[in-house]
Order: sequence, then C-alpha cells, then structure tokens
Amino acid sequence: MTCRGLPILAAVALALLAAPGASAETAQPAAVPSSFTIRNLGAFPGDYSGDAAGINNWGDAVGYSLTDDFVNFVPVRPVLFANRQVFRFHSLPYEPPGFDRGSAVAINDEGVAVGTVFAAKGPTHAAQFAPSATSDLGTVLPDGNSYATGINNRGQVVGYADAVLGENGILTHAVRYAGGKVIDLGVLPGGSYSYATGINDQGVAVGYATTATGSLHAVSFANGQIADLGVPPGGSSSMALGINNQGQAVGSADFGTGASHAALFANGTITDLGTLPGGANSVATAINNLGQAVGWSDNGTGFSRPVLFVRGQVIDLGTFAGITNAYPAAINDLGQVVGTVELAISPDPDLQRTLGVMWTPAAQAIMPRQVTGTR
Repeated sequence: MTCRGLPILAAVALALLAAPGASAETAQPAAVPSSFTIRNLGAFPGDYSGDAAGINNWGDAVGYSLTDDFVNFVPVRPVLFANRQVFRFHSLPYEPPGFDRGSAVAINDEGVAVGTVFAAKGPTHAAQFAPSATSDLGTVLPDGNSYATGINNRGQVVGYADAVLGENGILTHAVRYAGGKVIDLGVLPGGSYSYATGINDQGVAVGYATTATGSLHAVSFANGQIADLGVPPGGSSSMALGINNQGQAVGSADFGTGASHAALFANGTITDLGTLPGGANSVATAINNLGQAVGWSDNGTGFSRPVLFVRGQVIDLGTFAGITNAYPAAINDLGQVVGTVELAISPDPDLQRTLGVMWTPAAQAIMPRQVTGTR
C-alpha cells in the first residue's frame, strides 16, 4: 500500500521490521519488466488537468481533477479512475459549508480512499472517500488543518495535522485517525515536527520528523512509539515515503555526496537505489509487496524521468511526446504504476497542465498476490 500527501516532499527512504508478533506476507521474487505501456487516465469531463496518486490491487486509482474555470466550477475534485472512466467522489455535506473540493491520495483493496477536503477559504481537513459517502476525519486543533496520506487493508489511516501551538507558530505532528479521534503519534526527542506518509497491513507507519538539531530523519511509528531510522554514513537527512508488508520502506536520503538519492531501508541497512545514467538526484515514492519501488530520477537533462527500482536496476518507464517531467506516486502488486506527468505546452501559460497516467508492464510477468475484499 502506498500513499502520499498533497504537499509530498522528496527525500528519503526507510525500511523497518514488521511490528512484533505481526505476520508478513510471503513475497515472490520481483520480476524485471522489459517495457511498459503508458495510458492517460483522463479527467472529469471538461476539466483542464488530472493527477493520479494512489492505486490498489484491483487497478483502481485515485487522484484529483482540475478545471481552469474557477468561476463556474469547483476547481479541484477528488476522483476515482476505474474501468477506463473517471468518477467524482461525493462532496462533504457537513458544516462548515463549502468543503466542496479536495484530492484523494491513497486507496485500499476495499475501495476506500483517503485524502483531503477543503474550501475556497478556510482549513483543510483529512477525509475518507467511500463509494457511498465522504467522511471528515477531524482535526487536532479546533481551527487547524489535517491531512490523510495513507490507508491499509485493515482501514487504518495515517497522516499529519496541526497539533501544537508553539512559541513560533503551529507545529505539525504525525497522526492516526481512528474511531472519530485524531491521535498524535509524537515527535523525536527534542524535535518539533513529524509526518506520517504511509502504513502497511501490520499497522506499521513510516514518515519523517525533525531532530533536536532541525535535521529531517526517516522514522517509523509502531506500538505507540516513534523510532529514528537514521541516515547513511556521512549523510545528514533522510525521509520515508512508503512501506510494504515486508517492512521494507523507501524514500530518499543524503548519502554524503551533496545529492539526494532514492533509498531503501530494510533490516537496519540503508541502500542507495541509484539514479539513471547521468543523473544526480532521485527519489523512491512507493514500494509493492514484491520489493519493486517506483519514483523519479533526473538523467542530466534537467527533467525528472519516471523510474522503477528493482534488483539493483533503475529502469526508465518511458513517457510520450510533449511530456517534460514525470512523477510516479504508487505501484500495486501487479506492477501497475500511477503518477502525474507535466505537459510541455499548456493552453493557459499561467497554469501548468498535468495528466494522471498509468504505466503497465507490457508483459505481465508479475503474478499478483491473493487479493482480499469485495467489489
């Protein structure tokens, strides 16, 4: 399961062991696809741009659809991409009024998605999108913001929220949403901020947090505790963005070279996943249960390329004509990847046009795990 928040950051990776007593799924060896096909997932009819941020093992994806007609239409709508169609999730019918826009960022195998809802003016709230209704997941502070970034197949949801009124402003903490409550997951000793970015089916969450010196470190959240996953030798920062059911986490880290590379944290070891030839920077955003990770890398041309990290290789997933940058966000156990690409030419020069896309292995060499749940 993977996820990301609206203001997703690029930086480090992590790996961690499954929670004590939890049983991890048995993963099959990761295959290396030779090529991928890419498909535009579309947007809500009449909209200007699209974004894809999460995918489940049924191949259903979520994201948002954006219009450039801010006067006559809701500008940002949370959407589901399924069966080659685009469906809009329900708007939020509660007080305060006006929570009529939002974005979905992760979806589990039960078809339940999470993300945010917000208004033209006012706070942003974490939200859960089900086929029949949208639910406000609440906040810590009465007038604060909250964000949901990940959901597992047990329906456990994590994210971050405005949590503490500090001397220099509002401090953001990683949180878990459960039973109508927003539970603060804490910070590192001496630190001020923390963020949860993903959660696996064992209930282990990952993310990043500030240390006493202000550096960002990859962290895990399990059994009510926050653990510092560290940085590579010679490095100063790390960040975890996704975790699978084997406890492998990915993100990015400073390996002491002055550049940020995609990284895998597993069994107490931080592994540099590398870059494309000629590239200086890369990031891994998600990892599936077969150990295949996705993200992006530069290749020395000044643009971000979509990549798959598998068996020590960095494989360019490819794009189509007219694309500048590409940002994969999630991968399922079928090897299907979703993300967002930027167009070189936009009808409105003041508004970057994007497309939500899906990359699929041309030869389905990857066998899916047993999917539980109903459709």
